[in-house]
Order: sequence, then C-alpha cells, then structure tokens
Amino acid sequence: RLMSVKEVEKRLARAKAHMGGDSSVYVKHLLARKAELESLKDRNKEI
Repeated sequence: RLMSVKEVEKRLARAKAHMGGDSSVYVKHLLARKAELESLKDRNKEI
C-alpha cells in the first residue's frame, strides 16, 4: 500500500525533527515520494 500525501508529510516532519535537517536519505526518499504523489494527483484531475 502506498502512503498518502498526508502520511508522507507526517513522516517528513517527524524525520526532520529526529534527524535535524533534510540531509538524510530517508528524508530525500519521502520528498521524492511526495512529489510523485502530487504529480499523480494533478494527473487525475485532468482526466
């Protein structure tokens, strides 16, 4: 199951708080996931 944008944002906030900043691979992964979800959402609107 894929995470929703809200779930990704929640994890991003938690990861940033724990790891201090955006440098971790996990944060980069979440940001990429979020961008992917948002582009999917936009594509669905067009249909």
